[in-house]
Amino acid sequence: MQDFETICFENRADWLRLLAAYAQSEELAAQAEAVAAKQVAKPATKAVPAPAPAVSAELAIANSDNDGEESSTGWVSRISMLEGVVAAELSTLHGRLIALGYLKFKLIDRQVGLRYRLTPAGKQMAQSRPDQDLAAAA
Repeated sequence: MQDFETICFENRADWLRLLAAYAQSEELAAQAEAVAAKQVAKPATKAVPAPAPAVSAELAIANSDNDGEESSTGWVSRISMLEGVVAAELSTLHGRLIALGYLKFKLIDRQVGLRYRLTPAGKQMAQSRPDQDLAAAA
């Protein structure tokens, strides 16, 4: 029987590649959100009446409930293909990354489904070089 550390470090290069793929996917999603925000922020040609104070207060409360971590922005679709990794192994890799605290998931809604995001530890691990991590683990 293998010990837990041995099991965790099996296919380490694969899950480091998966972390890097999620980091890249999150970066692309952030860029797309920034472009979308710029398009929304463009001044309208029509004058838009200011919302009533009661409505503004309700919006402020709703927005404060959706700060950063709980909002649907920043979460990305599951990576279902990764070069050099058999598709059947991706489920195991996702589970291992979630168990180790490098990746988290969230059910956004019925139409969108599950989305994934790197944790701070996952981002740090994704920024490290796989060959350095493998040498340090040996």
